[in-house]
Amino acid sequence: MAPVGSTDARLLILGSLPGEASLRAQRYYAHPQNQFWRLLGSAIGVELASVPYEDRLVLLAARGIALWDVVGEARRLGSLDGAIRAATPNRRQYYDERAGRYYYYDSASGRYYWENGDPRY
Repeated sequence: MAPVGSTDARLLILGSLPGEASLRAQRYYAHPQNQFWRLLGSAIGVELASVPYEDRLVLLAARGIALWDVVGEARRLGSLDGAIRAATPNRRQYYDERAGRYYYYDSASGRYYWENGDPRY
């Protein structure tokens, strides 16, 4: 999936790879049990979980936040990060000069980054 939120993000939040529910909906963190939107909303002081998805993206962009994933393509049965195989990283170079910080939403995205080197280039 393409990155969403701010195109000149100061904060880029990276997941590992969208799960089945997110891929079907073409929306980040779409599974109803995923707590991402509640947690992020709490962190930035804005109610996000009850807001329509497109409005969430507008709110993120206004705060200089973008979402994307470390893994661009992979094979995976189901949605578990542990099942990711043959992963190819996304190339982040167009965020690197602008984003001041990167935050890995889950341990799998951070682990993939460290095990496979810096995917910027």
